[in-house]
Amino acid sequence: MNSRQYLYMRFNQLTRIRIALLSLALLFSTESLAMFNYSLFSEVRGVVVSQGKPVAGAVIERSYDWSWKEQQGKDQVVTDDKGEFYLSPIVGTAFLGWLPHQPMVQQTISIKHGGRSYDAWLYTKSNYRPNGELSGKPIQLYCSLEAPAQKKESGVPNRWVNGICELR
Repeated sequence: MNSRQYLYMRFNQLTRIRIALLSLALLFSTESLAMFNYSLFSEVRGVVVSQGKPVAGAVIERSYDWSWKEQQGKDQVVTDDKGEFYLSPIVGTAFLGWLPHQPMVQQTISIKHGGRSYDAWLYTKSNYRPNGELSGKPIQLYCSLEAPAQKKESGVPNRWVNGICELR
């Protein structure tokens, strides 16, 4: 191989390396390509009552289990004087979000009050859309501590919500 052929070969190798590095740099610098954001649990607003009266000081515990990333999390809030509570959305991120997979997030909300625990919301989310739990409607709950836990239609075909809370 003469020096001209050698230089041409090296130029081609370096060009391929530069293109690969530039592609990686673009991938990592463009957030929409590098990290995908997923709505794991939409925001929740609700009120807790007992015999029709607001329950202040009830502990609202929320948890989720994201099967794709084997990630769990939990948080909690306390109801105010009007029995109201708010849980902000939970968003997960994944680097290889473009890989095909079936979304599955186990969601739980429980209410702790007066030494008892009540299942308020038991649901399996099968999409990553904000408010995807109820086909685009925000999650608004009316939770009567005397209500029996029941299965309710969520608005998503073949998906039900279990718990004491009514969907509003």
